[in-house]
Amino acid sequence: LFRSLQEGDQLLKVNSQDFRCIVREDAVLYLLEVPKGEEVTMLAQSKYDVYRNVLACGRGDSFFIRTHFDYEKETPQSLGFTRGEVFRVVDTLYDGKLGSWLAVRIANELEKGIIPSKSRAEQMASVQNSQRGGAGDRADFYKSRGQRVKKNIKKSQKIGRA
Repeated sequence: LFRSLQEGDQLLKVNSQDFRCIVREDAVLYLLEVPKGEEVTMLAQSKYDVYRNVLACGRGDSFFIRTHFDYEKETPQSLGFTRGEVFRVVDTLYDGKLGSWLAVRIANELEKGIIPSKSRAEQMASVQNSQRGGAGDRADFYKSRGQRVKKNIKKSQKIGRA
């Protein structure tokens, strides 16, 4: 059965990609990578009431992230942050463009603004790490934590034997 997509339809699957739990930015990136002229199979379901609710409430994407690098504010709408801050991402396709997410800072005061998307953030973190001369943030964290734990175990073993 074939029918064209209608306003309010939710894409459930495109070719073999499950779209039910995919964020808007990833959906657009996936669709942009489909070669021109290639046949596309879409499974959609009418969710007009949900769609109207999303439009009315301004909600869409909603998940939490923790930053792994420092970022200086680039525009009046953007939010600067330091490593380790937590944000709730509310739109991964802010203003219909790739590269920026609309997010709310989870801290003493709630601030809403633009932060780099995951792909932009990974590029920025990579540049910061190469400038610092280090490996990945998580690798450094776990590596240093692991060394501290081993040192503490050796100290406690020495104390226990005395």
